[in-house]
Amino acid sequence: MILILKNLMAHFKKNGLARILIVLVIIYFISWAGMSFTEGIKSEIVKPINFLWYFIVTITTVGYGDLYPTTALGKIIGIIIIVIGIGIAAFLLTEIASFAIEFSNRRRTGKLKTSLSGHIVILVGHAKKVKINLIVDQILADKKRKDRGIVICSDAMEENPVDIETKTKIEFVHAEITSDEAMKKSNIGFADSIYICGKDDGETTLASLAVNRINKKAQIVVILYDQKNEKHIENIERKGHIKCIISFSERIAVQEMQDQGVARLAEIFFANDKGATYFRIDIPESFSGWTFQELLDLLYTEYKILLCGVGDGKTRSIKTFFEDPDFKVTGGMLIYYTASERKSIDWEKISKNKKN
Repeated sequence: MILILKNLMAHFKKNGLARILIVLVIIYFISWAGMSFTEGIKSEIVKPINFLWYFIVTITTVGYGDLYPTTALGKIIGIIIIVIGIGIAAFLLTEIASFAIEFSNRRRTGKLKTSLSGHIVILVGHAKKVKINLIVDQILADKKRKDRGIVICSDAMEENPVDIETKTKIEFVHAEITSDEAMKKSNIGFADSIYICGKDDGETTLASLAVNRINKKAQIVVILYDQKNEKHIENIERKGHIKCIISFSERIAVQEMQDQGVARLAEIFFANDKGATYFRIDIPESFSGWTFQELLDLLYTEYKILLCGVGDGKTRSIKTFFEDPDFKVTGGMLIYYTASERKSIDWEKISKNKKN
């Protein structure tokens, strides 16, 4: 609200409308004095709050009729208020409507500074709206997260790329992500979490340096295209507070931004040379079928592997234990598990154990 009022005053000053407001105020006091003289100071209409009410409903053509002058001179003053006041009021209301439209357009096209704090800032140097929407979707999907506003900053797009309706404020700043303008308009110094992905690793590194100079507390996630450039990020002052994601999923980047350390865990699990990792096994058609819970317990007991998910073998759909522990796992499906090495599973033996 304060930001809107400040911009409204600036709009009035820019267009010389302050003088018109002054004229309206002068008309108000002259007409009040004239009405007091003609109607008498004891009249209901000249009481301060009553005359203010009468003046506003008259110049805005509302005219409730609950207050009105009774003398001839008082009615003449009322006519003057109508003739002059309505014209000025109509002009001002038109200007306010014009300002509202202009303000909305400036907000949509990223020309305004955000007033958010404790928010999430997404600095992107590319124009991939799908990826940006995916990032925002992943943030909003966490229903138990602290509700924080989101600011998207980019010079690669002309307007806010996210148009979904949500109670979370999603604002847009049009600025080059390494610039002081971007830092100021996105209120980077008061951001809680920051996601950086430039059009190349050079821009990403420069943006990281600019952010680090201003904000020493935010959790920063940086997306790099080439692992060789990770050393440049590591040289930044707050080593350990800026997490590099090498060409990684936006989902993991958002998770790291909200739960620090998750990306490191995912990196370990997805790398074949870092201990435990993920594997997939196709279940033979002959497998009779167990519930997710039963299969999870047996695979850990017999093979020391942790069952993470089950796919139907036809689509990309994967069920996890938390969705439905009683889900029936049958032949033709796929299982995804984590272990120190790839395992060979005797499905025939497992089926026999079920029968026994």
